[in-house]
Amino acid sequence: MKLALLINSLAGGGAEKLVCDLALNYSQKKIDFDIIVLTDYEQIFHNTITKKGINIITLSHGKQLFSVKLLLRLAKILENYTTVHAHLFPSEYYASICGFLQPNLNVITTIHYTSTRRRTWMYRYLEKAISSRVDTYISISSSVENEAAKWLPEIKTKSVMINNGINIELIENAPRFDRNSIGFNENDFIILMTARFNKLKDHATLIKAISLLPAKYKLALAGTGEEISSAINLCDELNISHRVSFLGFFDNIPSLLKTCDVAVLSSHSEGLPLSSIEAMAAGIPFLGSDIPTIREVVGRKQLLFNYMDPEDLARKIKMTCENSDFRSESILYGKKRVKLFSIDKIADRHIDLYFKNSYRQELL
Repeated sequence: MKLALLINSLAGGGAEKLVCDLALNYSQKKIDFDIIVLTDYEQIFHNTITKKGINIITLSHGKQLFSVKLLLRLAKILENYTTVHAHLFPSEYYASICGFLQPNLNVITTIHYTSTRRRTWMYRYLEKAISSRVDTYISISSSVENEAAKWLPEIKTKSVMINNGINIELIENAPRFDRNSIGFNENDFIILMTARFNKLKDHATLIKAISLLPAKYKLALAGTGEEISSAINLCDELNISHRVSFLGFFDNIPSLLKTCDVAVLSSHSEGLPLSSIEAMAAGIPFLGSDIPTIREVVGRKQLLFNYMDPEDLARKIKMTCENSDFRSESILYGKKRVKLFSIDKIADRHIDLYFKNSYRQELL
């Protein structure tokens, strides 16, 4: 078996992080594979991967992801592979089209989101056509799997559920930062959210919650994105700018987590949030909005807050920081819960699937 991991780029998102972690694990297990990226724009994880000797094939430069030339180049390259595992749109479309051109190519697509803008009647027939040449869909959570099956029922018959995973040991062994390095001190309660700044992540609810708490509660926001200006403006309007640190892209999340008191994710929608799993592995409490995928990962009602409710979130943050019994119990629970999301176990499930599909293709 010769495997290609196909993704739009190696930017700093959850899907890109999963591909990076899978690649590092596959390399240790001596799997024969390469990573193919549509573009080298925003290659956040590039150095992490290449310093381990993993080959990355770049198809284009800049932001343009849609071109016939790019597709044809990909099709030519995939002639050298038995399996392509695609992540994100349009990579998943390109993989399927290449599958039509190469009947013996095993096409696997991971679905990362509970909803997309393509799930409208205008795209239904196109989506049906694309899905007809996918051999197996991997859904990263049961919520993602269920929503995909509602959209295209035929997906259900060739879908498996494999959660995202993380390198638990790497996070557990990460050193703690000096709090002064992120603009705070030892007496502060530091609340952290690591997420791209877009409307789905709803940073506004967390910022409003911080404004309701005493001055010793500080907020660290790691990430970049198109909504960062809106978040900065909201902090100014609420007069809490001096209590908020915008960290931008941060390449050492494990150490950052260990430096903070509570991790929060206030999203409207998620596939399977890696940041929640990473927080549990780091040994700090995690609080998430009460939406299906976060509920599925966390598994405990006490660690969820009402969707888009700053007051409830503020109460939960205060209790988590100041109630030592609740805090200790939350940390212990998280350390047990995170064992379900070991990248080593997740990678093994992917590898088993690759070989089973390749063997099935040989019999056809």
